[in-house]
Amino acid sequence: MEGFALSHGLNIPAALIAATSLVHKADLYTLNTKDFRFIPGIQLYSPNTS
Repeated sequence: MEGFALSHGLNIPAALIAATSLVHKADLYTLNTKDFRFIPGIQLYSPNTS
């Protein structure tokens, strides 16, 4: 996650949320996909997208 902090502005709370989702192989439901869409392996769902 260290590399994403510099290149994408990933902050600690978002990194913890993403890491939890990845470790538990859980889908991440969020209204704020822009903070997570660049993370490889994460499955995002948002009510704003189909």
